[in-house]
Amino acid sequence: MSIDSISNTSSYLSTYATSSSGNQSSGEELSPLELELQGKLTQRTDLATYQHRASQVRQSITRLVNYLREKRLSQGSDYAGARSSQSVSLSDENAPLATQPGMEGVTAGQIRINGVSIAIDPATDSITDIVQRINRSQEGVFASFNAENGILQISSRLPSQSLTLEDTDGTGFLSAFHLQAGTTAPDRSWNQAAKRLRSTEYQDLFSELIENLDSLLKDRNDTVQGWLDGLRGKMQTIFLNTWPSLSRTSSVLASPLGIKLRTQEPPGDDNEVTWVSFQQTTFLEYARKHPDKVLDFLGVKSNGELRPDGFLSIIDRDLEKTVREATRQNGRVALFLNRFV
Repeated sequence: MSIDSISNTSSYLSTYATSSSGNQSSGEELSPLELELQGKLTQRTDLATYQHRASQVRQSITRLVNYLREKRLSQGSDYAGARSSQSVSLSDENAPLATQPGMEGVTAGQIRINGVSIAIDPATDSITDIVQRINRSQEGVFASFNAENGILQISSRLPSQSLTLEDTDGTGFLSAFHLQAGTTAPDRSWNQAAKRLRSTEYQDLFSELIENLDSLLKDRNDTVQGWLDGLRGKMQTIFLNTWPSLSRTSSVLASPLGIKLRTQEPPGDDNEVTWVSFQQTTFLEYARKHPDKVLDFLGVKSNGELRPDGFLSIIDRDLEKTVREATRQNGRVALFLNRFV
């Protein structure tokens, strides 16, 4: 059933229920069917509202991601990076390297990425462990391994930063994954792309997303309260994970990105978010100075894909799941309405 058909049905039933309620003024009581119909109507209307608002948020996410891919992230050419020149076939990306084909020559020791040492022990470390260790080692470098195509990629997250790879202890790790030791300069195309990220279009798309998200969070209908509470909790967790220094004693969590979350009092870790606001001037200034940090928060990688732990992925995935669950739980309501209309 489409949102339009739900709206039309709800309008018809509202007229019906109102006329039926009018009988009460003459001393007559509503029949059991009429009472059940009014209750189901309210529930179904709440679901339709939630579906519509959730759809608006997800559409805003799509528009923002498409803009970022078009303006900056096409082919991932905006960062300095190293990429496996050949595919590596691992039977299990979570198993120690010593147990994987083609990794027999890798020995324990350290490699260096932009001067930061990364310890490697093939007897205990999987490629997943090493990638996570690289990503935790410094803010300006991102690593990923694609198990489907067997490609390891290490890139700089900072626009002006080159990428230097060194096998200081002769571990053989870089050669095993077909990575060339040495320094790679950042692609000059970043400069033009970064300017496009500073445009008001970027700000407007982000503002649209926050406004739609705020409309969704303000819905206090009982039908969707449980689902929205879960979403509010996740938003607060994302904020505190991204900016650990944000004050937990205030009912307002203000990020340097210009987004503010207000939680119910008394303050505490379990508070739900009651509204979200957005300061465009703060966002634009922050995006101009730290475009990479904005993308980190949103969870957009250099190849244009979304990280599963990023803000956009979590919101989009949660809305998709809850709308699907809401529709499934209320399927009986739809059948009820179709039967009597």
